[in-house]
Amino acid sequence: MRRLIVLVSAVVLAFTTLVPASGPGSAATGSGAGPVLARDVPAFQTARNRQYKQASFTYSRVCPGCSGYNYSSNNFPKATGNVSLVMTSYKILDQNNRYDFFLVDVTATIGNRKGDEDWGWMNFDIRSTGTVKVLSSSYSLGKDVRNTTTCKSYPVDLGVGFYGVSAGTTVGHVKFCNPGSKVASSSITRGRHYHATGISGIAQLQMQRYVRVANGKLPSFSITAERNVDSSNCATWSDGYHCWVNHGTRTSKWSIGTSRQS
Repeated sequence: MRRLIVLVSAVVLAFTTLVPASGPGSAATGSGAGPVLARDVPAFQTARNRQYKQASFTYSRVCPGCSGYNYSSNNFPKATGNVSLVMTSYKILDQNNRYDFFLVDVTATIGNRKGDEDWGWMNFDIRSTGTVKVLSSSYSLGKDVRNTTTCKSYPVDLGVGFYGVSAGTTVGHVKFCNPGSKVASSSITRGRHYHATGISGIAQLQMQRYVRVANGKLPSFSITAERNVDSSNCATWSDGYHCWVNHGTRTSKWSIGTSRQS
């Protein structure tokens, strides 16, 4: 079985300006040209034809330790920010007549970050969906805390060897701006779970899933994002003026397919 493996040693795809879709959790879609992977290109040459979706949403983490209704002011400390999400599926170029190889990349860029950089968390799930049988798979790993107080990029690695590329090969990056931020990853059914903490101290994170399927099959994926949507309120009751914090979360979900190599 002949394989074409192209290890990329330089940045061959440029980061393009993201145009967030309007409305929280909404998404724009496309194929062909369009957003490409951010810096630290995967260690695979990818086909030009691809599918992508863009989404945007906000998060708000308000006074995690606050509870009860006996606060006299609505001036609670908080951490907030905006997230621009780009989800891109690729077919990996190959000369294999039995199998096809695909990847989906999810890149979250976090802007307008305000407040305590240790606050806030975000969950991402990347799963295979549909009836196409996944014969083998891999994924990008997370990243533990790094001792940085300025925004700096760190590589993330391939978790399991895939199509001749070894585990530990750099396939993406995260950009930490805070020594307490980190991204953990764990296995879930048909995919990978990513848990980012200290989200206001993260400028960008990149997550990927790789799959091998039978030749001619087109796999599909789902991406789920859960984030903090805390708020605060005040009201005058019979016993006086009271303020409190509402701690909550919101989840959004998207799906993306794949395209044949042209």
